[in-house]
Amino acid sequence: MQAAVVAAEQARDEAVAARDQVVVDQTALADAVADAEDARDAALGHAGTAQTAAGEAQTWAAAAEAVVIDQIPNASASTKGGLRLTGDLGGTWDAPTVPGLTGKQSTSERNQPNGYAGLDGSGLVPAVLLPSYVDDVLEHANLAGFPATGSVGKIYVALDTGRIYRWSGSAYVEISASPGSTDAVPEGSANLYFTDARAQAATAAAIAAKYTKPAGGIPAADLAAAVQTSLGKADTAIQPGSQPYDVTFVAQSGTRKTGAGDVPLGLKIKRPTGVVFSEVTFRCETADASGNLVVEVRKNGSATGMPAATIAAASQVAGVTVTGPWSFADGDVLTVHVTGVGTTPGKGLVADFEGLA
Repeated sequence: MQAAVVAAEQARDEAVAARDQVVVDQTALADAVADAEDARDAALGHAGTAQTAAGEAQTWAAAAEAVVIDQIPNASASTKGGLRLTGDLGGTWDAPTVPGLTGKQSTSERNQPNGYAGLDGSGLVPAVLLPSYVDDVLEHANLAGFPATGSVGKIYVALDTGRIYRWSGSAYVEISASPGSTDAVPEGSANLYFTDARAQAATAAAIAAKYTKPAGGIPAADLAAAVQTSLGKADTAIQPGSQPYDVTFVAQSGTRKTGAGDVPLGLKIKRPTGVVFSEVTFRCETADASGNLVVEVRKNGSATGMPAATIAAASQVAGVTVTGPWSFADGDVLTVHVTGVGTTPGKGLVADFEGLA
């Protein structure tokens, strides 16, 4: 119980001390506010003093300006004095300038070289100031309205007729317009227009003057030597037995074997004058492993008098050529037969015939 009483008294004493400290803090705050208000009042007082001083200074400056102005006379052509700089004027009162006139030209430079072109009473540049080509063409109501004396180099147009004239130095001379078409130009007596009839007649006359063909045809003697030679070659080229007649006959395409091969029906000659073969070349796609390939050509199933060859394996791909000649008539049938093959036969067999028909 005694301890509780002591604790309560201690708490009371701490509360009283806290209250006294609050009173002290409030007093200090009130003192600070009072000091701030005094400082503000002092500042306002100084500002008013400064404003008053400025007004007085402005008044004294105006008074001084009035005194100066009153003491300086206005400038004139003969008297030095003050000058108010306004408008285009600049600089200072004792050294004025005119910036607004910079780059401007004097009226004395009007219509002068390196000057400017002035306008006439109609607001136009006078013709005398324009290049000649600007008004080289002059239009008038009619020929009678042209100037009594024209100008060389000018073109004059009569608007009523549309005709164009030039001044010769003493009179106006019409400039003839292009006719636009030869149809508007009459034919002369010496230089005539060419018509179809005239052109044909002139060509026929020129040819007739060069050569007259005999009724029986042109004899060889009338031809130049080179022409005769060319015609002779042409005649020879078209004669029977002179036209190239080359044939490639594919006898077998797979692995070679004996017999008529892939085309047992053969090749039928269809030339009225027949064919004469001068040589035949037998060649293969691949060679036999060893041994020989034996092949022959037959006419109408017979090998009599026809080409034949025994081809070693080493020559089968490059081919072997047999020379003739051998004749085939129109309608004969040509076939290629294999009568012997080597070991492990190769592939393919072709016979290339060269001849004339």
